[in-house]
Amino acid sequence: MPAGQDDNDARYALSIIPDPDIALFRWSGPITLQDRKENVRRMMGFCKVHGVKRLIIDGREQESKTDMVDSYDFAKDVPQEMQGLAIAVVHRADDESLPFIVTVAFNRGSGTR
Repeated sequence: MPAGQDDNDARYALSIIPDPDIALFRWSGPITLQDRKENVRRMMGFCKVHGVKRLIIDGREQESKTDMVDSYDFAKDVPQEMQGLAIAVVHRADDESLPFIVTVAFNRGSGTR
């Protein structure tokens, strides 16, 4: 099982990049609202265990299965759920879901960019 993986879900990888103060989360394939919620738990737990305060989320290989209403409901809670982390999100140019989530989270006080 790869470092940081607490289950048998091969769709994601979570690790510390060469800079030990930054964690990298990468998801491949379809992603649902439930997956996103579980990923918040995974990322927060990983960062807490490793003392990491900065996180890069690489969503370039994600295939969003979340509509805008669910994306909004998820994103509005991100600032509280991921409090204390500086987050950067990388996404494909044609992905509308991740930029929307980032914008909603940022407007609610998140350090997500």
